[in-house]
Amino acid sequence: MKKNRLLFAYIIGLAFLLNGCILDQPEPHGNRTEKGKQIYDAWNFSMNQTLQKFVNVAFHFNYWHDAAPTIQTAIEDSLFADYKIRLESDGSWGLYDGSVLTYKIVRNNQSLADAGAVWSVFYYANSTEELLYYYPYNFSSFMGDSVGVTIENTTGRKWLVTMSENTNPNSSLNLEISTLSILMPSGIDNEDMSFTGNGCFRFNEVIFEYEKDDADTPTYNFIEFDIESPLIVRDVTYSKILWNAGVLNLKAFNLNNDQIEVKVQFFAPDHQYNTIQITYKGITESYNDESEEDEWY
Repeated sequence: MKKNRLLFAYIIGLAFLLNGCILDQPEPHGNRTEKGKQIYDAWNFSMNQTLQKFVNVAFHFNYWHDAAPTIQTAIEDSLFADYKIRLESDGSWGLYDGSVLTYKIVRNNQSLADAGAVWSVFYYANSTEELLYYYPYNFSSFMGDSVGVTIENTTGRKWLVTMSENTNPNSSLNLEISTLSILMPSGIDNEDMSFTGNGCFRFNEVIFEYEKDDADTPTYNFIEFDIESPLIVRDVTYSKILWNAGVLNLKAFNLNNDQIEVKVQFFAPDHQYNTIQITYKGITESYNDESEEDEWY
């Protein structure tokens, strides 16, 4: 009987020990840095939308303007299928959606290919465009009635892109885009383009969750970013950018002083996908990112 009691006690003790070991085991791959990956995904979507909506429009327009007249119509049909290009009375150019002015491009009689050229591009949002810009991360930077971006060719193959939204709280972008081999890229999806710089994007209720006194009051969140090592573009889809290389520092925060820091590094070990290495709370995990469109598109 004594042996049976000892055996029973041993089994119970072993069960508690095993259960404790199970509880203490590390979480499955991906779970420990999932929040960091979510912050990166929100930043990547926002960077892509900002570059597509503002910077790419400028590069596309310059490509159209500098092209031979015999192929301008083909370029307009391809790159500006939703717009009509019109010369304005003040010497600037307008992109019209029907009869509605969507973009005003002040090129100052310069090509973006020329060193020293400075352009101003103004965007006038409409409800349909804003909805696509906002979804799915509640991205709300640069969504005022009119937002301007300044693009300056600094050295012939480098373009400084600056923009700010001087509302409270604000958003900003301070990027240098460069290319190693192409004199004047037609868009941001050229394979040899790299990005350096910093900025801050604003979101509504996407990074942190907490109680609010008034459900109708926006809960602003931000992702501040700094590019530690140049980001090299691998591919651009409608909803995201894939990067071949580079190091990115992200800091998500809100008006309640909550803060999360994330470090992201990019590798391209295979022609079909790239690797995103996320470091969050001292833990580093890798994710594969393929060149496929997200399902919601």
